[in-house]
Amino acid sequence: EGNELNGTLSVDIRNWVQLKELSLSSNNFWGQIPDELGNCVSLTELSLNDNRFSGPVPQSLSNLILLESVQLSFNDLTGSLDFICASRPSDNPINDFVSDCGQGAEGKEVLCGCCNVCCHSISTGGSSCRSNLDGTFP
Repeated sequence: EGNELNGTLSVDIRNWVQLKELSLSSNNFWGQIPDELGNCVSLTELSLNDNRFSGPVPQSLSNLILLESVQLSFNDLTGSLDFICASRPSDNPINDFVSDCGQGAEGKEVLCGCCNVCCHSISTGGSSCRSNLDGTFP
């Protein structure tokens, strides 16, 4: 996290099937998130926020049914992320799902009805996040 790493995420990640946590946030990764990440079926935490990943999130992430935390905000991702939640058993929801939501830079749009927190960059150079949680707080 924040180690000034850069480049693309290698497809060789498909070999890391026992990997439980992948935290690459706040670096300078770019390109698409590889489909092969869906082979890392032991992942419980996926933190790819604050990079320059772009394009759609691969459908193969629906294989990651052990995920408890997903951090995808502040990238250039597009499309819907709801398939990640739809593939999960009802007794094992994602507790912490943060992503960009709504209209993003250059007209790109991310849809995430199951995200706990939605973020977006604002024109003044900062960012804004809002909670999608409902109900009462103890």
